[in-house]
Amino acid sequence: MAETSIKLVAFIDILGFSQLISDYDSGKDRDIFTVLKSALDPAADFIKKGFMQGNNDLFFEWRSCLEAKLFSDCLCVAAPLEYLTYGFGEQLSFFYKYLMAYQNLLMEHGFFTRGAVTIGSHYSDENLIFSGGLVEAYNLETKICKYPRIMASDALMGEIFKLGRKYKSSLGYMLELGNDGIFFFNHFNYNIIDSKVSDMFSKDFLSLLGFEGLMESFYDIDIKKKNEELNKKKAIAESKLFGLEPNGSVAEKYKWFISFIDYQLGGENPLGFRDFSKI
Repeated sequence: MAETSIKLVAFIDILGFSQLISDYDSGKDRDIFTVLKSALDPAADFIKKGFMQGNNDLFFEWRSCLEAKLFSDCLCVAAPLEYLTYGFGEQLSFFYKYLMAYQNLLMEHGFFTRGAVTIGSHYSDENLIFSGGLVEAYNLETKICKYPRIMASDALMGEIFKLGRKYKSSLGYMLELGNDGIFFFNHFNYNIIDSKVSDMFSKDFLSLLGFEGLMESFYDIDIKKKNEELNKKKAIAESKLFGLEPNGSVAEKYKWFISFIDYQLGGENPLGFRDFSKI
């Protein structure tokens, strides 16, 4: 007999989607449909298949436990709290990387997303989604989240705080705290979260071969790539401000995002962002 189970559940949608449709139907922007489809097609392909990389075996193994539904501009994703040999900490890490990759694929085409992740009851099949987790994530996205970010619910944070010091470093890359008291997932660290571990293994291996210090660390390489992406995404966000009311609610969302990027680039931090490891 089918029944719900407790899972990680996320709801994500595209900011300003209704306005995009209105602009298209009114003739104000007849190109938006083509641009949106060119963004959603690769993002949807990623949702279904993941990145086709030979070194991604663990990711593909993990994806077999994932449930993902795309409808219109919305994405619902769920995964168990534990799976095979993966505990909650590993499941959360995979879930984070998956959602941030999707978010960044859309940003590359100028579409910003907002969403929430929680822990709650969930069941889905080809005909039905019956999910207390989805209801909560949807309500958080529409009523609380506000900015282009994916926030973490109180229920999720309660479980995260139980993980202890073992995961503190990786959680510092994954989670940020805004000055509004809301925890959200760092948009840009999904490629560097494992760099320190990779560096440790490669350093030990090269040391055994007598070549220690000859290879640039994975972390340094990924930080360079991250900074390049930060500057690209900042330029995209700044372009969204053209023509907007400077003090309007839409402009406020993009200004928040630009401030977060400046903080990630090592600049000023007027909004007081803090990563999880400093809390």
